[in-house]
Amino acid sequence: MYIGVNDLSKPLLMLLSNNKNQVSSVVSDLNHCEIEIFSESESALDFFQENHPYLRMLIISTDIEDIHFLDIIDEFSLLSDVVEIIVISNDFESNEVINAMKKGVYDFIDLNSEFNNVKVVVNSLLEKSFIPTSSSPSVINDVKESDSLIFNSLLLLDQLLSNQIKDYLDLTEISVLYQHWKKVELDKFGVPSLLIVEDEPEYNDMFYDLLSKDFNVYSVFDGESCKDILKTETFDIILLDLFLPDISGSELVSHFLKHNQNSKIIVITAFDITREVIDVMRAGASDLLHKPVLKDDLFKSIDSAWLETTHKHVVLTSEFDFFRKQLNDDQKVLLLKALFLYYQSKNKELRMFDIYLFYPELRKINYQDNKNPTFNKQEIIANYIAGMTDRFAIKQFNLYC
Repeated sequence: MYIGVNDLSKPLLMLLSNNKNQVSSVVSDLNHCEIEIFSESESALDFFQENHPYLRMLIISTDIEDIHFLDIIDEFSLLSDVVEIIVISNDFESNEVINAMKKGVYDFIDLNSEFNNVKVVVNSLLEKSFIPTSSSPSVINDVKESDSLIFNSLLLLDQLLSNQIKDYLDLTEISVLYQHWKKVELDKFGVPSLLIVEDEPEYNDMFYDLLSKDFNVYSVFDGESCKDILKTETFDIILLDLFLPDISGSELVSHFLKHNQNSKIIVITAFDITREVIDVMRAGASDLLHKPVLKDDLFKSIDSAWLETTHKHVVLTSEFDFFRKQLNDDQKVLLLKALFLYYQSKNKELRMFDIYLFYPELRKINYQDNKNPTFNKQEIIANYIAGMTDRFAIKQFNLYC
């Protein structure tokens, strides 16, 4: 069912839950909203696909029966990374909260807590200004959205060429070239720099002794000292005690990312999941470890953070250094075919942004009403590419499978 923005007199929300008590409670708390309720993932995804430009937020229960709630978060995020997601639960593990927040969830609400604040969280989001996004993926609203679309397309190409998602065509030749190029690029990175922010001397010394053998490490004991050193130094990874005597963890995380948005922040705490933990993850922390911290867990978290940093850098540079420079026209077309077939399987359309990755000169074309064409048939893609690339004296080719 498609809902247009003119059909809405109340903010539109989605609720995905199998729990009747949860549904009743949420509907009662949010009677000032229009709520579409789903008990299984397939119909929820279909509705989200058609209506996400008009959705204010998505509420997902951990009680979904046909798919794990963390997996469905990934599915929704692939369709739109704009709609805020709130997770609700009566029964969960602490690592599920951390993993959900790492996926970009806005909040994780324990319905058994006396601080059950679904209404408060939803209302705080509703207070933010809201402009419905275009239902057409070809209309780009701002530079941030443009950068996000480019990175998502590059990440999808990386996954296709790394066999992380279903391959609809034989991309073996290009995949071999890409994996070799990627390895060379990753090998260029040196040892990451680490900052330890820990007020307990025994933990500070332990972390320093343990990590200084393998990384470039600096340590401080409080938040103000941390702020001082960040005036002159940058660090790839920051190991942060959540509860410092002078500054809150979430305030420090925001401060870190303001100075260097590429820093990865690993939070350490002796306490179980609290609102402070959720707040610090929402502020931008990449992981959370509980004291006493095991050596293997610490190194695994650091390695994961550094791999994410280096991988993101390589994916971003692939647009210029690999896809444009190292592929011929036939290889570029094969990848466009693969992208088209992948989008088709997700009921989506190939966008001009995907073509720009390979043929940036087509950006110079002015489109009527500032709208870029989208494609839902390979014939249309073939005709468009052939016509435009002929204008720029690039070899014509056929996009038919």
